[in-house]
Parts: sequence; C-alpha cells; structure tokens
Amino acid sequence: MSLLAEIDSLATEASRPKTWFDRLPDEAQQDLLAIRKRFHAGEYGVTRTQLARLISRAAKDRGWKVREKTGMVEWLGKKLA
Repeated sequence: MSLLAEIDSLATEASRPKTWFDRLPDEAQQDLLAIRKRFHAGEYGVTRTQLARLISRAAKDRGWKVREKTGMVEWLGKKLA
C-alpha cells in the first residue's frame, strides 16, 4: 500500500467519531450482530426491551461498554445491512 493510500485511510478513520459499537472488541461486535440477526429472524421469542436488558447485563459482566437499555432497544430495531 502506498503512503498516500495509507494516510487517506487513516485520516478517514480518524475523522469519523467512534461509536460505542466501534470501541468494542471484534468478537463482541460479531456476537452482537449475530444476536441482532437472530432477533430479527424471530429466534428468541422475547421483546426487544427484554433482549436489550439481557444484552446489557451480559455485556457488563464481560466488561463491554454498550449502550444503556433504551439505546440498545433502538440499536436492536435497526435494519440489518
């Protein structure tokens, strides 16, 4: 990779504010995306609020800094990419 391409990439990344999700370890991001996908597929049989509460509790136990319940409810409701 050329220096120019590397700096372009780094500058773009640095200029974008990091979200709570971006700050999580890769494993945590993958797990949360899989949970959201399963929720949208109807695999859990719980409400979005119930699942948000469960995620928040389990994430806290793992030391992951995720959104509070209300924010997690919103994130779970987002369309899958």
